[in-house]
Amino acid sequence: MKRYLTHAENQPEESISVIYQNITWSHHIAATSAYSIRDDEVY
Repeated sequence: MKRYLTHAENQPEESISVIYQNITWSHHIAATSAYSIRDDEVY
């Protein structure tokens, strides 16, 4: 679900809520990327 917020003199911001197992994201302009792995196992 996407939510867009605009504050008076600030940059707009976006909040995204997701449920995931594994996720990878990239910032194309900065040429960077990251990943996250959700681990459901309890030790």
